[in-house]
Amino acid sequence: MNKVKAEKKAPDSEILAEVKLTEESLTDTTSHSSIPSTKISPVRVKPEIKEENEVAIPPSPKKRRINTPKIKIEIKQEAEIGTKDETKDEEIPQAGEEPKYIPVPKNFFEIYEHVKQMRTKVIAPVDTMGCAEIPLTLNTDIELTPRNYRFQLLVSLMLSSQTKDEINYIAMSNMKTYFTEQGYEQGITIDAIRWVDEKKLDQLIYSVGFHTRKASFIKKAAEILASEWDGDVPNTVEGLVALPGVGPKMAFLTLQKAWNLTLGIGVDTHVDRLSKMWRWVKNKKGPEQTRAELESWLPKSLWNEINPELVGFGQSICLPRGRRCDLCTLSKTKLCPNVDRALLKKVAVMTPEERKHMNRTLRFDPEPLIKDMEDLA
Repeated sequence: MNKVKAEKKAPDSEILAEVKLTEESLTDTTSHSSIPSTKISPVRVKPEIKEENEVAIPPSPKKRRINTPKIKIEIKQEAEIGTKDETKDEEIPQAGEEPKYIPVPKNFFEIYEHVKQMRTKVIAPVDTMGCAEIPLTLNTDIELTPRNYRFQLLVSLMLSSQTKDEINYIAMSNMKTYFTEQGYEQGITIDAIRWVDEKKLDQLIYSVGFHTRKASFIKKAAEILASEWDGDVPNTVEGLVALPGVGPKMAFLTLQKAWNLTLGIGVDTHVDRLSKMWRWVKNKKGPEQTRAELESWLPKSLWNEINPELVGFGQSICLPRGRRCDLCTLSKTKLCPNVDRALLKKVAVMTPEERKHMNRTLRFDPEPLIKDMEDLA
């Protein structure tokens, strides 16, 4: 009887002390049968956790029931040093992996239709001085062979990174003029690039970004094409990305335009930026991750055209800095989450002269779009 009385009078603090759990004891599944035998490494014990992580100590059937305080356990997986939390990227296709099926974003077709309609009213730099167009516009005086078209396309793509189309066109024009004067009738050819001194080539392309490195890359690429590809451009992604200075975007665009092979989407800074702005992709990484996501849901019939459509739109209307929402029909809808409302209010009270002054730096004639916006208003 004395024993029973002693048990009844035992303070709750002593009982709580008996069931105290430590971080080490949680990993020992043999000493605490009430805790599931799950491998946990590491764990933390912390109060005030959600109810689904609660573990209550069951009462003994032979003893008087005692209100035992609940012990709440938080199980937290520690990330390795230098790694990122990958849970946010779940279901996001990774570059280089087999794309998983993802539904087409609900706003895609409506937004894309607006973009295509606006692009019919705009002649953007990519339309006349883009990489695929430069060999054609530069060589109207000669009949360019398919092989030399492919090489000039590749060279223009290698020059294009961190460079506006207009500047790229000037560099290609400088080379065409110089090589023609030196007796190369087709202008920019593999033989001409192999012949020219690297310092002279650097001078010819001086206007483009990273011109010295690009001159070196182009010289080395010409040697590889001559020795390993019979003087032609590779028709595989692997062959193209093996060339110095050629990445996946350049490879896919080369295959599309040079060999009529659509094996992937060419994602540059404009395609990457707009896809993220319109929430067509979930990642916050770079163009390669965006390409993997787009390829997981975009109809393959659009893989070829989406690059010039979005590039032209990004060059003319939705610029990286100073976007012109006053010329964009999407600003009249609720489809675009990034409309510059302050700009719309400012333009609404401008005089025609002020509007004309504002448009002086545009790379295209805005009048057709202004008329469309007036009609929508």
